[in-house]
Amino acid sequence: MSWSSVIRGAWYLPKRRQLDLLFTNGRRYIYSGVPLATANEFARAESKGRYYNAEIRNRYPCREVGQDQIVERQAA
Repeated sequence: MSWSSVIRGAWYLPKRRQLDLLFTNGRRYIYSGVPLATANEFARAESKGRYYNAEIRNRYPCREVGQDQIVERQAA
């Protein structure tokens, strides 16, 4: 899997329908309610960043996971 200039890693938990994304700036977000098909399309996308912006960002509720905090964000 090739990565983008913004996304360093991704993990999907199918039973929880969670997509865990680690960005190159060190920030980590967990997206909830992500269908398996979307996670698979993300994994196959030639441009992970472009797919993320078009199909994941602001479409699913997410929380930022930090060393000391968890910040909840709702989908638009």
